[in-house]
Amino acid sequence: MEQDLPEFLKGDEPCCADIIEFYLEMFRRNTAPKLLIDPEDGVIVDANAAACQFYGYSLSEFRKLTVADLNLLPAEEVRAEMRRARKEERRYFEFQHRLASGEVRFVQVYSGPILIRGRHLLHSIIHDYTEPLKHRQTLEEYKHIFEQLPVGVYRNEAGREGKFLEVNPAMARILGAESVDELLKHEASDFYDGKQERAAFSEELQQKGIIRREIQLRTLRGDHIWALVTASKYLLDNGKTVFNGVLEDITAQKIAERDLRQAVTVFENTQEGIVITDANVRIQ
Repeated sequence: MEQDLPEFLKGDEPCCADIIEFYLEMFRRNTAPKLLIDPEDGVIVDANAAACQFYGYSLSEFRKLTVADLNLLPAEEVRAEMRRARKEERRYFEFQHRLASGEVRFVQVYSGPILIRGRHLLHSIIHDYTEPLKHRQTLEEYKHIFEQLPVGVYRNEAGREGKFLEVNPAMARILGAESVDELLKHEASDFYDGKQERAAFSEELQQKGIIRREIQLRTLRGDHIWALVTASKYLLDNGKTVFNGVLEDITAQKIAERDLRQAVTVFENTQEGIVITDANVRIQ
């Protein structure tokens, strides 16, 4: 591949050997995918080995292509972007490029004009960021889920106090906070009637690793609520232990259960006869 040089590098001048060696070192042997492009028509004049490997084209195949053959944008938009790069109005681009296999990859392109032995070209460095982009999109999806869940989701520090590190909007609403930021100023122990209750919960979670149970809490408004909490111990990369948890407000359910128990007690212990009928006054 190093012998298959573009025409503008071929010559018998004494300095030609030095120019070629510099070109090979800076372009052909570079580990980043690189393309040299004619800004007039978009023809790919040269490509290094890294570009051939990434795109799946041989050098001879590359020289039959234009950048529009790689880019998913319409040809006119590609030409407009090349003009901007040539005039140095813009040097960084994000595109979708199609490989020889047909696979589409998201790429960051750093492109600028270069003059080599009287030939004006665009020197483009290609960086594949498909995987980081997918990772970012996945994180954004999880963030959306985290923020939209109707149940409280939280992370707090392990220990007796349990300072909140992350909470979702539902968690703030359940605990009577005006906002997520307000709740983050508090510790988990602030929502227990006694500090010892939080301490016991923390110690048990440290030992068992996971807990699922009903607990009674006091909101920032002073209301008492029942909550179903599922919490687990988690070790961060820095060696710090935190608690992750999901909190569901089950106060209405607990009140309904209490009312049902009271009704059953009245029904079973009344001295008077009780008849149950339907809407048409038929005895059930």
